This record gives sequence, structure tokens and C-alpha cells, in this order.
Amino acid sequence: MRNTIDKITRDLNNIELRDTLDYVVMALLDTQNQIIKASGIMEVVKREEEAKAKIRELRMRKVSNE
Repeated sequence: MRNTIDKITRDLNNIELRDTLDYVVMALLDTQNQIIKASGIMEVVKREEEAKAKIRELRMRKVSNE
């Protein structure tokens, strides 16, 4: 990824602009990684809630069978 960013910014003569663009791209990549992690965490939370609901259902069945 670093090489791709360098290829894009290599032709820019303005060093400040190149550095700014580099910073923006890196920030976007970091944001993308955080979103991916958050979506993974949300999936885990969803599965956990589903498991808890199934456990509650099984407990209710057990109580009603007794």
C-alpha cells in the first residue's frame, strides 16, 4: 500500500501537498480498518445476543416441563 501511495504522490511537485495527500490517505485507511474491526465486533455482539435468547428459551422450556 505504501508503494501505491508513493506512486500516486510522486509526480506532485509541491511537497506540502504531497505530504497532506499522504496524510489523508493514511487517515482514510486507518478509518477503514476501524470500521472493519467495529463491524466484526458488532457481529460478535449480535451472535452473543442470539445465544442468550436461545438459552432463555431453553430455560423457559425446562421450567414449563417441570
